[in-house]
Amino acid sequence: MYCLNCDRLIHSQITYNNIFKVSSDHICERCLLNLTFDQKVEVIPIDNYLLYLNPIFMDNNYPPISLMSFLEPYFNYFLKNSFDIVLYFDSFNDDLYELLETLNLGNIFLIVLKKEKGE
Repeated sequence: MYCLNCDRLIHSQITYNNIFKVSSDHICERCLLNLTFDQKVEVIPIDNYLLYLNPIFMDNNYPPISLMSFLEPYFNYFLKNSFDIVLYFDSFNDDLYELLETLNLGNIFLIVLKKEKGE
């Protein structure tokens, strides 16, 4: 499989244990080391509910499809905790904030790959 960011071959050792398993990695180790993880949850009050904003990465320009394999722990966290709704977006900006502010859905756990400047 090739890295979806830099098109390099992702080297994986094939053995008899994993010969029929599909690799879920879409990014090579070199690109992964260039990412800066941002593991904090911001709680933003909106009218009658709370918005739990969870940006995964700081300032990246990688294609979102290459970073999809990092979402599983966040969905597991959602399943273990009681949130009304979970949403996923590639980026968080002022337009998305205004849209979520007009909706009255209850507590929202929002997972984003990157948070754009200006919030």
